[in-house]
Amino acid sequence: MSPPMEAEAASGSFRRRRLTVDALATALPKIESTRSGGKRHRSHRMSTELGTKLDESSLLFEKTVVGTFSCHGIEPSEEGQPHAKINQDRGLVWYPLADDRSTACFAVFDGHGDSGDSCSHFTATATQLLLESHPALRTEPQRALRESFLRVDALLKCEESVDSEMSGTTATVALLSGSTLHLAWVGDSRAGARATRSALCAAW
Repeated sequence: MSPPMEAEAASGSFRRRRLTVDALATALPKIESTRSGGKRHRSHRMSTELGTKLDESSLLFEKTVVGTFSCHGIEPSEEGQPHAKINQDRGLVWYPLADDRSTACFAVFDGHGDSGDSCSHFTATATQLLLESHPALRTEPQRALRESFLRVDALLKCEESVDSEMSGTTATVALLSGSTLHLAWVGDSRAGARATRSALCAAW
């Protein structure tokens, strides 16, 4: 354990942090569009912490169509009482993506390590920005996903505000373009799809 980690562990500050996705006042920054037609804010929504009252006005889709939530874990203490762990997960819905109402993106990022929450948060924001600006998003979505992943990884390593030396995040991104679903992932997060006679159901 490095000296800064020893000091933080000794003070108990790391365990006292009770970070949840709803506690983040700046969950995702407002991103101004530079496309023709004036400025607007992108439509994105971060998953709600399980047990938190749902603000249905913030939903981008009907809750019977797309449902998301995030849940922090717990761990035992020396006193035998459970402690809430830091929520290092980020689940997001982006719609419309790149001002295209036929395109939506659904993503899950599972952070790990002492700075896992910062890694997943940074990665979620950067992935959206790079995907939306990628020139091959509409023509070669698979290439856009792959190159965006590689670029985000390089940016995270250089980001001074996030300690990613011993921390990181998985990523699973599902890009729905028209009726075609493109999947990209890294790490041990995964996605699954199930087709029925009337619909395609997906989970990640």
